[in-house]
Amino acid sequence: MGTMYSNPVRLWTAGHGTLSAEAFAALLRDAGVDHLVDVRTAPGSRRHPHFARAAMEDWLPAAGIAYRWERDLGGFRRSDPGSPNTALRDPAFRGYADHMRNPRFGVALEGVLTEAASAPTVVMCSESLWWRCHRRLIADAAALLAGAEVVHLLHDRRLEAHRPTDGVRREGALLVYDRGAAELPLDDGGGRRPEGGARLELPVPPPVAVLLPRGHQVDASLQEADADDQDGAAEEQPAEAEGQGPRTGGQGDDPGASEGQELRPPELPPLS
Repeated sequence: MGTMYSNPVRLWTAGHGTLSAEAFAALLRDAGVDHLVDVRTAPGSRRHPHFARAAMEDWLPAAGIAYRWERDLGGFRRSDPGSPNTALRDPAFRGYADHMRNPRFGVALEGVLTEAASAPTVVMCSESLWWRCHRRLIADAAALLAGAEVVHLLHDRRLEAHRPTDGVRREGALLVYDRGAAELPLDDGGGRRPEGGARLELPVPPPVAVLLPRGHQVDASLQEADADDQDGAAEEQPAEAEGQGPRTGGQGDDPGASEGQELRPPELPPLS
């Protein structure tokens, strides 16, 4: 991975959470997305079967959105014993950062960005909150290695510009997370340590400007769906992870977004 595109490529990210198929398709259509790349290692859902791979291969194209699964961008990656990514104290995120050094990751990401250069494309996982998902690190790679403009599509239809993770730097065609390791807290970002040996999360990023396309209203039903299950990824444990470790959970123009009003997002909820 290391291709810098002559024209800026925009890449969206989104998490399906607990939305219905209809609400999720409407969310993507309203953002102007035409292609979806599924970056879940195990693309299925027991509680929300409409987000299983086989189901999405049917209803997404029927909604006018192309679907494909990209296994090499999926989570559940083991951390290397000699990992250079010492700024990532969460072993799941560190494991994914180690996987990003694998040539397969670079080939897969370049394929996604090539697709995004010709059609508005979103990478999707199950976790609603991008900063709690490996989409956060995919976004780092797309932005810092390829110069892509990455925006996170939230369930209230706001677009949040990606801000690279603290501690990351570029080393040739790779990313290394080794700066300021002592500054990354071991708590959940809200001053609380996760209970019962739960994974340690990356801190919540600071608020950034977001864009709301003109004429769009926040859909209260979508906000309620998020409140039901802020971590849609929790249910996506595969029967077999094929030797992989803990889960880290994964361009066209956006008509109207560039002309939209700039807003500040509400205070982000603490990680749990």
